[in-house]
Amino acid sequence: YIGILIDRSGSMSGDNIKRARAFGALVAESAKGLRGLEGHVNAFDDDTFYALGDFQRHAISALEAGGGNNDAGALWRAAELAMASGKQHKMILMISDGLPSQCTFESLAHLVQVLTRRHGIICAQAAVASLEKVAFPHYVDLSSHSQEEAVARFGRLLMRLTQHWR
Repeated sequence: YIGILIDRSGSMSGDNIKRARAFGALVAESAKGLRGLEGHVNAFDDDTFYALGDFQRHAISALEAGGGNNDAGALWRAAELAMASGKQHKMILMISDGLPSQCTFESLAHLVQVLTRRHGIICAQAAVASLEKVAFPHYVDLSSHSQEEAVARFGRLLMRLTQHWR
């Protein structure tokens, strides 16, 4: 199971939301049709958790930036979907700028640890901007590399994190 979770808050405007849409769509399209792989595509702001579809059909391209964001709340909702999937192996990829506004950085970092240790969910981040603080132990900075290099780095990260899934 892989859950894609995209921050659509106001701080994601401009190039950030463009990077997030492009990367989210690339991951979803890459996962499309892979036998046995399931997942959801969701987005969030400070008060809404948006169901955008799955790998077969999604509405990533319709995302616009606006509002605040509650990264910890959205990550928990995405984790609930992952746990309900019944899949043995689970990963959540959050695509964001790393600037939670409606939760603390510490609460997000703690939740990532809890989901990993207690629930066995791999939590990874694709950062659309340079991170001031790192809440996810596994991340790729999409802003400091070309799209091709960022995709290659994420691919290597994904292969390393899921090697025991095979």
